[in-house]
Amino acid sequence: MKNIPINPNLPLQRCWDMVNRIDTVAQANVAEAWLRANNIIDNEQFDDLMMALCYQRREAYHEGRIA
Repeated sequence: MKNIPINPNLPLQRCWDMVNRIDTVAQANVAEAWLRANNIIDNEQFDDLMMALCYQRREAYHEGRIA
């Protein structure tokens, strides 16, 4: 995984793209850090993104896609 500095100004659509590409638990952890640092999305958008992220993380964990 690349070590890209967090962009706190990532637009909502790019946040959704990031969450929808999650394939491993490690990627979910990185995506969560990016969402928590975001200054653009509002609370409702954050909650929706985190719900989707948690689902992706849970599925990856159950399928053994950890790293």
